[in-house]
Amino acid sequence: MESLFGLIWRVSLSMRSYFFLLFMVLIIWSCEDDELKDCQGIAGGSAVLDNCNVCDDNPENDCLQDCAGEWGGSALVDSCGVCDDTPSNDCVDDCSGQLGGSAYEDNCGICDDDPTNDCVEDCSGQWGGENICGCTDVTAFNYDLYATYNDGSCILPIEITYNIHESLPSDWVTDFYTIMDNLITIIPSYENVFDHITIYAWNSSVEDPYPGIEGGSYVGGSPGNKIMVLEISEMEFEWNLLHRFSVVAHEYFHIYQLSINQPMNLPNGSYDPNGFSIKWLLEGTAASFESLYIQEYYNHNYFINAQSNINEMVHTNPSVFESYESNNIEVNYGSSVFITLVLAKELINLGYTEEVAFRMIYKDFMLTGVKNSNWQNYFVDVFGISIDEFYQSLQSYPLNINDVLPSESLSIEDIFN
Repeated sequence: MESLFGLIWRVSLSMRSYFFLLFMVLIIWSCEDDELKDCQGIAGGSAVLDNCNVCDDNPENDCLQDCAGEWGGSALVDSCGVCDDTPSNDCVDDCSGQLGGSAYEDNCGICDDDPTNDCVEDCSGQWGGENICGCTDVTAFNYDLYATYNDGSCILPIEITYNIHESLPSDWVTDFYTIMDNLITIIPSYENVFDHITIYAWNSSVEDPYPGIEGGSYVGGSPGNKIMVLEISEMEFEWNLLHRFSVVAHEYFHIYQLSINQPMNLPNGSYDPNGFSIKWLLEGTAASFESLYIQEYYNHNYFINAQSNINEMVHTNPSVFESYESNNIEVNYGSSVFITLVLAKELINLGYTEEVAFRMIYKDFMLTGVKNSNWQNYFVDVFGISIDEFYQSLQSYPLNINDVLPSESLSIEDIFN
């Protein structure tokens, strides 16, 4: 039987073994717990955090600094040494092959960096073109001899619709068209204010044959419906009077005036400052024009035959002939014609040729756009004398048409040239 001491010794030995083993386990556990862990928490692992805070054990994918010094940034240095992360502005070859160069192709395909010599678009829309734009239609009012490209600016002759009634003698109809052809050639009317006129002509021996068109000889209507009416008196055919032809020239001349002076197109039933209705400057010119036509084409002095009745108020108060209310004191516009012819004489005295003098009266004055409110100012501008001075000069001319007659050789072609 084992002694108590032996038992105690054996128990003591067992306890010592137990504590020894426990001590060794603790030491081993303690050693394992003290071993370093990597960024993934693995003891002794090789994973590391790079400069972009990415944890792995692959050094080949560690982030790097871009050209701007930013770790993991996307900025790159382009071919011109510019560092940024915007690929759309990376420098490229310009048209001359220079990286980052400023040369470019203009609209004519020329490559340089000088904007001052860039080709421009000409008036026809052609880049680098040398066209001269203008009206190339020789029949137009504003025909440009030097234009190479028609820019659509042509002001063409007005269209004319003829309504020539069967009541008119055939020989008159023949002469009528001849007169119109001559006038359209010499003084064409253009589409400045209106683009069309309708002519109505008939013999007074019949009732007015065109509904809505009153008889007489006149030009009327709005710019959108301009008409020229010629009711030729039967008596003029019976007596073979030249007025049956001269009236064509007279009324067409009004069409011409209307086409070059917009204010004249306004209604003239009463005074309108924006219209133009100075009678002797309108009717005196038209009536003297018709006489010049008859003189040239019919070899007849219509001035003496029809316009020699001159009222004494031409001397005493010529301004009354500025108004159409003076119609009751003159015959065939004789006084207005006389005043017009005196104006031509005064211009000749100032050094103008006869042709130029009549051109100034018939055309240049009207082309100014003159109207009732400013006609006296334009009178000075065009003719070089005031209206008062001119009216005073009338007194130095006897009231005799023979003293102011134009030359027999004067032609309307030379006047309008």
